[in-house]
Amino acid sequence: MQQINFKKLLKNYNQNLLKNLRGFGKEDEYLKFWVPGTDNYQSFMNLVDALVESKIYEFQISLEDAFQDDIILRKIENILNKISTLKKKDLNIYEINIDKREYFSFKDKNKNKKNIKIKRDLKLDKTKIAKKLRNNENLTTIYRESLSKFNPKNYFIKKIKHDEKSLKEKFDEINLYFEIENDILVNVYHDKNNNTLEEKFINLFFDIIINKNIQEAADHSVIYLEEKLRVFDNKKVSNGIILPGQGGEYFNILNNIIRNVFSEYKNKNKRNFEINKNYFKISKEWLKLPEEDKLDKINKILDEIKKQNPILKFDSILVNKIENNFKINLDVDKNFSMLQSKKNILLEIEKKLKVLDQTLEVFIEEILDKNKLRLKNSPQKLS
Repeated sequence: MQQINFKKLLKNYNQNLLKNLRGFGKEDEYLKFWVPGTDNYQSFMNLVDALVESKIYEFQISLEDAFQDDIILRKIENILNKISTLKKKDLNIYEINIDKREYFSFKDKNKNKKNIKIKRDLKLDKTKIAKKLRNNENLTTIYRESLSKFNPKNYFIKKIKHDEKSLKEKFDEINLYFEIENDILVNVYHDKNNNTLEEKFINLFFDIIINKNIQEAADHSVIYLEEKLRVFDNKKVSNGIILPGQGGEYFNILNNIIRNVFSEYKNKNKRNFEINKNYFKISKEWLKLPEEDKLDKINKILDEIKKQNPILKFDSILVNKIENNFKINLDVDKNFSMLQSKKNILLEIEKKLKVLDQTLEVFIEEILDKNKLRLKNSPQKLS
């Protein structure tokens, strides 16, 4: 039976964002469908959805110290009693056996429910909840320097007629507009053209989210923005994916804005989104390729990388296996590790492999020294 410590799961998710998100979920496949929500309650409900999506119906979960409010915990127990057989083993440890029929019935009943907002809430400028810091704290130095080297499209429009098609948010003194059709961000624009740092930051963000699914934009766009700015010169910043907010308050404000837009869009259109599968959707072209052809295409890219980095030998990077069509497991040697300590060659490999399919992710394991490996595998004399 799958055993989960919910508080530890949340903690590890954030720690892996700080270090390297690619390794997260390597052992627990259901995690590839899970994205934490804005609070622990929503994170828990998202986790249940992810487990069901992965066809895991029986699991044990510890909720110790995850919910300070007993009312929320009782709410969760009430829902679990409706959709599963629930056994309470300890104060906060539950054994859960999901009833598929009851689960999907419960989801259907709640699909079209809408949280009705009173008028004063509609008038509330949600961005005011983000504390405005001093200018030198809005973006840290490395991100300012990196931003100056980008030349994004200018999404400024001089005369804007705000209508029902567009959703409006505010970034400091800049009005941002989002037009969404069939869940896709078909148009984004703003009303300032003063060549400021803020405008350039917004323009770069708009470059990332235009023509994207609004749920995907709400879940990952600020992470993509942070990575885009950081990897431009990753010698100055630690490798991997870090929490965007650590780069400055501008990241937090944009994150609040795009999530507000997503929430307002759902309420306005009475839409209920399930698990975000846009991020994990594998192209039909890649799926239909035979395994041998996949390996051939991957190896051609790896061979090119080896040629560009003389420290790497023929067997410094070898494909171990391809899991679920998107997880590329590589065996690497010490030469690769030495190169990785000098530059983020792993990220470079993944970016080049994404030309084959956007969902491809790379995982590595350092192989033993060849002599030690031969010794280990050779016949051993019995004493």
